[in-house]
Amino acid sequence: MNWSVEILGCIPVNAQRILFAGDSTDALAGLKKAFAQRNPQANWTVWLAQSPDLASGTAKDFDVILLDFQWLVLDAMGRSRLYELDLFFKPADDLEQSADRTQTVICFYQNAYAWSALNARLSGKFHNDPMAQVAREFVLSWLQSKRFEPLKLHRLFREENQSAFESWLESMQSHFQQLGVSITEAKERHCHEIEIIRARRSKGSVQRRTRLVVAMLAMAPDFADVRTKLPLASIQTHADVDVIYMERKDQSGQIMIFFGALNRTAEGLALMRAINPVLKRFDQISITVLHDRQVFEAVDTPRKRFIQRLSYVDYHQCLAQCDIALLPLESHFANQCKSDIKWVECAANQVACITSPTVYGDSIEDGLTGLIADGYDAFAEHLERLIRNPELILDLAERARAKIAAERML
Repeated sequence: MNWSVEILGCIPVNAQRILFAGDSTDALAGLKKAFAQRNPQANWTVWLAQSPDLASGTAKDFDVILLDFQWLVLDAMGRSRLYELDLFFKPADDLEQSADRTQTVICFYQNAYAWSALNARLSGKFHNDPMAQVAREFVLSWLQSKRFEPLKLHRLFREENQSAFESWLESMQSHFQQLGVSITEAKERHCHEIEIIRARRSKGSVQRRTRLVVAMLAMAPDFADVRTKLPLASIQTHADVDVIYMERKDQSGQIMIFFGALNRTAEGLALMRAINPVLKRFDQISITVLHDRQVFEAVDTPRKRFIQRLSYVDYHQCLAQCDIALLPLESHFANQCKSDIKWVECAANQVACITSPTVYGDSIEDGLTGLIADGYDAFAEHLERLIRNPELILDLAERARAKIAAERML
């Protein structure tokens, strides 16, 4: 399971100092490489299984700390590293009274109550299993002891296991009834294999100092290549300086729609069937489809563009040229375990989003930072509403960007 993609979505994009504590070296390499495309200036410190002691320094030296709790509780050497971790965090207790920094901790671990693990235990395959020591309650309790406030829980589920999970759920139904556990509760507790908790250190009543915000408006698309070389890049590393780059959208009245998804052909086809009448009615609409040729062919308008694949940097440049993003997500177990990273990426590029309630409903304030569509017909209705009210597109995009700037960045 590629949990590193979900963790990538939890790391604030402007994080400069990152600590990784764990034993997943292969996933770590991919994570560092992917994050370097967002923020090449970030500095990573690693505490791995082969390292005898925790990295030098203390917790307050880092903006983001990634913790593999499975490894922390019991590593391959058979000893707990939590004591070392507590010593590492102790000098950071005065963080709230020092600088106005915000600190993010991301904890990930295997779900101790995953159906596959329970099934293996019932079959007698696991003995003295350390996974039982890393329940969600334990991680939340530890975060609370360090004055971190949990912000979001991500549940990761293997799509290929869905039919096996359904069979297991049916076989356990009588046991759940005896225990007074509803099927909904059982699904939420047992379906996923991995959990990721993103938390921030609470600042209490401490007020942050006023920050200097430098905004650079790109007047033309070609400026995007030049702006990365500007001296502004060197000052955005300072704690009290934010640098914001903004692209000027097309002022001709044209509206560009974005759809891009992997393994979402069925949802994409259903969506296009619903919005095709809207695309025909308005000449000022164009649509960009990323990756899925079948969905692109289903778009019934000549004003369409297909892109097979993009680097992560080019993907963001493509988003920045769009006005509206369509993010459909069917409601089933696998999708409910996904993150809202696509909405975060769209908001960062000031793109207004129409989304399904699955996953995105927990992040978007309907009508303020995006539009929630209960069904594909609702996608079409919301899309027509935005086309007839271009000011609303800008309002939604600006409020969404302000929300992630306040809650999802340092």
